[in-house]
Amino acid sequence: KINLGGRYYQDADNSDGYQIAGQVVAAITETISLTGEVGVFGTIAPDTTDVYGKVTLDWKPGGGFTSSLAGEVHQNGGYKATFKAGKTID
Repeated sequence: KINLGGRYYQDADNSDGYQIAGQVVAAITETISLTGEVGVFGTIAPDTTDVYGKVTLDWKPGGGFTSSLAGEVHQNGGYKATFKAGKTID
């Protein structure tokens, strides 16, 4: 799948901002998918931008269990790693 998106928003300090991103999602197996995303965050005044990239590995083996591991890096030096796991209990 290929996803393209954008949004316009107002920060807590009332500055107007935007985000534009492109994403590619590839099914590696029936239970594993890999997602790559590249995008930019920006503000209108002052005019600033922050380009970022993100990679996510999702695993959904069944039985209501899901997990993911993601890494994200930003042009401004910021980075983030995220691990999520969940189990649906009926």
